[in-house]
Amino acid sequence: MRKLVIISHTEHQLTKTGEVVGFAPTVNEINVLSAHWDQVVHIACLEKLAAKGNSIPYAGSIIRFVAIPSFGGQTLRKKLNIITQSVHILRIIHEQMKDATEVQLRLPMGIGLYVLPYFIWNRNRSYTLWIKYANNWTGRPASLGYGFQRWLLKKNLARCRVTINGSWKGQPAHCISFENPCLREEHREEGAQILPNKQATNGLFTLIFVGRVEYAKGIDLLLERIPEWPADIIKHVHIVGDGPLLSSLKEALQKRGIQATAHGFLTQEATFEWLKAADFLLLPSRSEGFPKVVAEALNFGCLPIVTSVGSVAHYIRHEENGFLVQEVTSDGFHRVFQEALTASVEKRKAMATQGFELAGAFTFRAYLEKLKKYILNAIR
Repeated sequence: MRKLVIISHTEHQLTKTGEVVGFAPTVNEINVLSAHWDQVVHIACLEKLAAKGNSIPYAGSIIRFVAIPSFGGQTLRKKLNIITQSVHILRIIHEQMKDATEVQLRLPMGIGLYVLPYFIWNRNRSYTLWIKYANNWTGRPASLGYGFQRWLLKKNLARCRVTINGSWKGQPAHCISFENPCLREEHREEGAQILPNKQATNGLFTLIFVGRVEYAKGIDLLLERIPEWPADIIKHVHIVGDGPLLSSLKEALQKRGIQATAHGFLTQEATFEWLKAADFLLLPSRSEGFPKVVAEALNFGCLPIVTSVGSVAHYIRHEENGFLVQEVTSDGFHRVFQEALTASVEKRKAMATQGFELAGAFTFRAYLEKLKKYILNAIR
């Protein structure tokens, strides 16, 4: 029997009826993977919070969720929980892996500081291990802890394949470039149908932001220049997500006379409906690996205006399939934002076509083909 064990920091909650739901992008990926195993176990965090708008249930009875305590946070006490819970979490992991045939560890995460060394020290494996690293592969990491995990992976101390975002100079042979899957074949068909009608007019643009509304996502860079936005050609701004800067963002847009709707966190399918309606995706992030929402936007003819962080520049070519901000400042983002708003219909339609073609690399079909080729040659 083939058993896949996945270890991550994916947030889960319980619904009012007691059903387990989790962060939709990860759960969708696991639902697809489950078709190739007899049993799938996901070891991840269970929060003591109400179910979120972007959380969904698992599909199929072969997937089993195993809870570990939620960890990490801004306070010292929450950060220390990462260490104080270590013995309990490692015991759960060890128990669930006894009959595993494949194990996927998703990094970086707070408990990676001891879970990754656990795999490094565990040399007698009866399973195939691969590690998915989803943060910046070069440059300054988000934290010292993330940087330490990245260093261990580059040295291949865990003796396994590592999948990373983008392709890098001097990339170790055991590190394989993978696109994060987020699109099904029906999504590609939907995108192909609406593409001819996207980017067809000048003015009255619809903008969208998807993610945490916070400093790390560069929301403050928008706030500084919203007073200069051309309100006469911006029809609407959709905010899909939540965070500490949400009220400030809504207030700034309303003060400028721009209609804004805050949707909170939504499921993938609900988010797709707003991407279909939007002309531009705003993503002024300070740090990313490669955000899935960029590929999702491209699939529906929504052109990304995104900062050149992580591996974003490996895929987004300025004024070819999107608008790339090299200078991660309010001035830098605003300059490129203006270029996008003043680009001709012909140019934007050509960019949308190229972007749609690129999005094909982010399908689950393409992901499974790469997985079979580079990680699990024996997968059925």
